[in-house]
Amino acid sequence: MKVSDVCVKDPCIVPASTPVAAVAGKMAERHIGSTIITKNGKLVGVFTSTDACRALAQLLGPPRKRPPLVRLKKATRAN
Repeated sequence: MKVSDVCVKDPCIVPASTPVAAVAGKMAERHIGSTIITKNGKLVGVFTSTDACRALAQLLGPPRKRPPLVRLKKATRAN
């Protein structure tokens, strides 16, 4: 079996200037995990779903500490 037998025949290709949100949206629509990135018609990289998650994490910033929604009382034993 060759790679050409199992690879995607119509890959998603976008210019490097495309906004991250637009690429992530296109990937979601097509149910794909990566997109080829080009500049002046040449390959410059591959944007993956992991890259999208990393970008989202940077956008959201560090998690905030919040008080618990419910406080549990110390358990008591029944005799």
